[in-house]
Amino acid sequence: MNRRSRKLEPKSDARLQRGTVSVVRRLDVIDGRLNVILRGSGPDDITPATDVSLEPGLAAELSSVIAGHDFAAFPVAAGLVGDDHVWRTVRIAESAYFAVLLERSTIARRAARLARRFALAAPEAELLRLTVGGYAPEEIARRMGQDKRTVDRLRAELTESLGCVTLREVIEMVGSRKLDRGAAVLGHVSGLHRELERLSSF
Repeated sequence: MNRRSRKLEPKSDARLQRGTVSVVRRLDVIDGRLNVILRGSGPDDITPATDVSLEPGLAAELSSVIAGHDFAAFPVAAGLVGDDHVWRTVRIAESAYFAVLLERSTIARRAARLARRFALAAPEAELLRLTVGGYAPEEIARRMGQDKRTVDRLRAELTESLGCVTLREVIEMVGSRKLDRGAAVLGHVSGLHRELERLSSF
């Protein structure tokens, strides 16, 4: 995946979300085939979209998530687009649609700087990037092409290399006191039922 930052529009009024280092950039509503049907900067500023596509990197990220993520057990899926954006997606209750929230974030770039500062080996640097990006351990193992035991070993080596005792300390070093995998996203999409109902009435 191309990790260069992309210009993602529209962007919101850039209010910081409590407990994160992210700024909401864009909210999309997509169907199961990744077609964008609504787009805006939030539930209060979202309009029907025609002939609108997701960026290739984001589409590649979301295709496997839409196909196989267990939204009943884990309501919010999260990931990275390059070094500057985080995506989080939820299934909109009682519908066949998904809300995709894009956030401007400095987490991945901070992780990259930390990797250079501590001269981390490539596997440790990638593990750090994926961990602070919000990926689940199983997804990290899949993306790194390793089994869980190897990832656990790499995690222990990473923690030691950074002079930390716990993984939480590693995350705090990157500057995120809390990886919000739920509340903020669900708050942003809670008003989308009204827009979907309005769209289906046309």
